[in-house]
Amino acid sequence: MGEIQDYLKIEIIKNRTAETLRISQSKYIKNTLKRYNIKNYNPQPIPVPDGIQIDTTNKNYLNKAGYLLYQQIINNLTYTIQRTRPNITYSISFCSRFLAKPTRKYIELPKKILKYLKRTPNFDIIYIRHEDNSFSVYTNSNYNKRILFNGKDL
Repeated sequence: MGEIQDYLKIEIIKNRTAETLRISQSKYIKNTLKRYNIKNYNPQPIPVPDGIQIDTTNKNYLNKAGYLLYQQIINNLTYTIQRTRPNITYSISFCSRFLAKPTRKYIELPKKILKYLKRTPNFDIIYIRHEDNSFSVYTNSNYNKRILFNGKDL
């Protein structure tokens, strides 16, 4: 039967010599990018740009198709953050605030996250076992960036 290599769209790679366990969703991310036709967009270095302005007084809501698209993208990205990509957790959590009534401007936020994932589809998590049976996990989740809400720091 062999060792598990894939579970719930998570790729699992064990290296017994180095005592590491690597989990990744690069295939899932690449399929998500393909589903939303992100191949024609330029990759982005961070999930959400510094100082982005969100205007909650904007009433230019998405139509039914746009509304469903927004929810589908957030759903796909949420599946990713729950498994292998904690570096986009804050960005997705922020976008989730607008699930009930996304505007035309809000649809750009999850697209920016998808552009970031286009740049980083092979980022993964590596668990490293130490001699004392403890382990380490490293991830870059804090970009030290700000998001402004109606002109105020969030």
